[in-house]
Amino acid sequence: MRFTEKLAATNPEQLVELREAIVELRKHLGLTQEQLATRLGIKHATIWRWEHGRTVPQPSMLREFLLMAPAHLRHIFEDLTDLTLEQASIDRSNEGASRTRKTEARWSNDPAKYLDEIHLALQDRIRDYYLRAKNGDEKAVKSIAKMFWVSS
Repeated sequence: MRFTEKLAATNPEQLVELREAIVELRKHLGLTQEQLATRLGIKHATIWRWEHGRTVPQPSMLREFLLMAPAHLRHIFEDLTDLTLEQASIDRSNEGASRTRKTEARWSNDPAKYLDEIHLALQDRIRDYYLRAKNGDEKAVKSIAKMFWVSS
């Protein structure tokens, strides 16, 4: 059974809650559907389908939403992914290394073309370091210090 069918079968109200949470998250971030799609590396029509309940994001996308979500929306994405914010951040860091190298190679060809995408990626990286530092990761604290030229 596919994830979408499983979710619909278990709790149809959760689908409505998810749809509303995606819209609220996007608006909270101050992004258009197209900007959010760029940030996630997908087509903007996919965002429209999620927001209108036509389809449901895959678990990997729900994890991305969890990482972006403000406190009042996190529980929705945590319930659907069975992850906490910290676990999602660690999972993403572990699998993102090769994706980051590919993306940075693409950006290096024409950085001006990708300024918005680069800006969003930097925000994500800073947030990941912050969450890890908050949980006592000294390496993350040092990375933040280096990023902002602060001696630690």
